[in-house]
Amino acid sequence: MDAELPDFGWVIAARADIQSRLFDLFKLDKTHRLALLSGNKSFARAYSTLVGAGFSLWRAAFLSDIARGWEEALNAGTQIVEEVLRTNAIGFPTERSRRNWMFGYYLNNGIYRLGAAKKILRMESPDGLFAEMSATGLFGTDHAPADQWRIAYQELCQVLTVLTERTTQGETR
Repeated sequence: MDAELPDFGWVIAARADIQSRLFDLFKLDKTHRLALLSGNKSFARAYSTLVGAGFSLWRAAFLSDIARGWEEALNAGTQIVEEVLRTNAIGFPTERSRRNWMFGYYLNNGIYRLGAAKKILRMESPDGLFAEMSATGLFGTDHAPADQWRIAYQELCQVLTVLTERTTQGETR
């Protein structure tokens, strides 16, 4: 048996986790649409921002098996720019083959959106791993890409919990 098998277990688990949270977002909208749209518009803004964060983390999970380093990231980034200039389109096969740049793009986008959702909901931002990643980016931390993804995912879970609680409370007032 080959000792160098890809870590499909982690990727499958990460995809299942993020899809479960995307389903939670879907259910929140379907069951509490009125609360999202009426009164406190910050709920709708936070919801929309979390959808973007969730999508970004979903996509990043597919691209997390990267070679970490600036040279690899710059090479892949330049290839992305060339592909955009040549074809005016980027599909998933191109994202996958250029994952050394694309993973960071989606992860950082998810982190940015999570920070924005926390501001919208006026959530505290204590120092911790998420704050470190927000400040330093993909290569500014010693955490492996899968660990960085997991940290962002856990933050999404916390923000979604707060939004769900506040949305539900907003309907009962």
